[in-house]
Amino acid sequence: MIRALVIISIVASVNIQALIDSHRWNEAEAQLESLSPKVRPRFVGLIAQGRGQPAKAAKAFERALAATPAVPQLHLYASHAYLKLQRFKKALAHAQSAAALRDKAIAQPLLEARAFQGLKQDAKAYAVLARACVTYAKEFRKRARAPHKPLHLA
Repeated sequence: MIRALVIISIVASVNIQALIDSHRWNEAEAQLESLSPKVRPRFVGLIAQGRGQPAKAAKAFERALAATPAVPQLHLYASHAYLKLQRFKKALAHAQSAAALRDKAIAQPLLEARAFQGLKQDAKAYAVLARACVTYAKEFRKRARAPHKPLHLA
């Protein structure tokens, strides 16, 4: 019986995540009751973030972290919400709490650097970005536009 409930919860989570990924916030929100109270705050936060409600998202991610503290991705979500609110100390704390993802998710160093920049600690932001460039050397980067050729005045 318990195993069946866990499977149903996992399937519901996948469906809600797919709705969130396709920006179908109302449909995702309508299915939140099918989730366990332990995982529901994560999706409440993702929906709020998608709707441009960073304060609501930050509160939801804090509740999600209280329920499932061993999920470092939640710190990334919270960091992003706090950056939107320009609460750079909180954003930095969450970005650094997700340090386990530093070499796995490029979002971690980018969020950390942005928080440092918001705190006017540009040297630290630069150091984080420089380290990320080494770690993610093969990640896609936009090609720099070729410089204009100088005009030859004859």
